[in-house]
Amino acid sequence: MKLEEFKNRHAGESVVVCGLGESVANLGTQPRFTTIGVNDIGRLFHPTYLLNVNNRSQYKGDRFQYIENSQAKYLFTHLPGEQGNAQIPIVKIGVTREVGSVEIIDGKLPHFRNSPYMAVALAGYMGARRIGLIGVDFTDNHFWIKDGTHRLVGELDRIDQKYGELAAHLKKQGAEVFNLSPISRLTTLPKMTLEQWNAETA
Repeated sequence: MKLEEFKNRHAGESVVVCGLGESVANLGTQPRFTTIGVNDIGRLFHPTYLLNVNNRSQYKGDRFQYIENSQAKYLFTHLPGEQGNAQIPIVKIGVTREVGSVEIIDGKLPHFRNSPYMAVALAGYMGARRIGLIGVDFTDNHFWIKDGTHRLVGELDRIDQKYGELAAHLKKQGAEVFNLSPISRLTTLPKMTLEQWNAETA
């Protein structure tokens, strides 16, 4: 399948992008809204869409099995040959040559340092009116393991800036991005509690 088939598929809707920080556990195991999860989010729940932009060799221990066994509706990746025995339909995406861009150019998604950034852009491409971000904390630990300092914490200021730029670009297109994590160290996105999000999504 191709990315173009998903343009405006969720026009006017609310979509939550899920990273792997501890706050994503606040969603529980059965979110009732459309979700785009990354990597091995399947440890917690099966998202509506799964995004994986890493090589299989980058996953240590049991992490890759959660991608192979995902029950998401679709798996988005620019590396279709690296998805092992994944049984769900694969959507091949392109990525922009420029690192840190905010626009989708020639059907290619922008990217910068961590995959939820690309997932936010994907949500915008799908036509989401509201995009929630959770589990993109840049604090210690993943949600399933106490594994210490986030590997990108030294780049936090630049990453924070880029998320703000992406959100500003999407706002011009009619989409608002909210940080649903109470512990996230990102400061450029407006905060909203999960309770508020749930109430306004009803």
